[in-house]
Amino acid sequence: MKSRSRDKQKFLFITTNEEKILYNNGEIKKVKKEEDVTGAEIRFARKMIRISPKLPPHIFIYKNKDEKLNEKYTVPKIVDRLYMHNFIVYIDHERKRVEVLIDDGEVVELNYEKLDFLRKYFYVVRGGIYLESVTPEEFEILHEYEKSNNLVKRFFSFLH
Repeated sequence: MKSRSRDKQKFLFITTNEEKILYNNGEIKKVKKEEDVTGAEIRFARKMIRISPKLPPHIFIYKNKDEKLNEKYTVPKIVDRLYMHNFIVYIDHERKRVEVLIDDGEVVELNYEKLDFLRKYFYVVRGGIYLESVTPEEFEILHEYEKSNNLVKRFFSFLH
């Protein structure tokens, strides 16, 4: 649960709705065509489940200002850290960790034990990409669901 900057951080996130997002040493971009993703750690993901807190965003953040997200970051400090940055929040259920990959190359690990709180916190945060891990089996199931759901949406859009 620390902040770190590693050499040659390269992750390719493949989402259940067929998006490919590359994090390469701080650069965050959607992969559109065949691009060089050599050396990237592949991570299968779905959209992160975020939960609306019962409080307005500014009150939620104020009331939780002393909440420790790891040894270094409280809520106000992580708010300041993410302000004016692009970032990816990735929940790795297998390794039991929450990573925030920031566009300046820093990776911040937050307490996995705070996951319920983080789902609410990241609901009120603007910007960012929010993902969580899935197993290859879950990926296939969710991917097929996304495809069929998109077909249904297209069908009903023709009716209007």
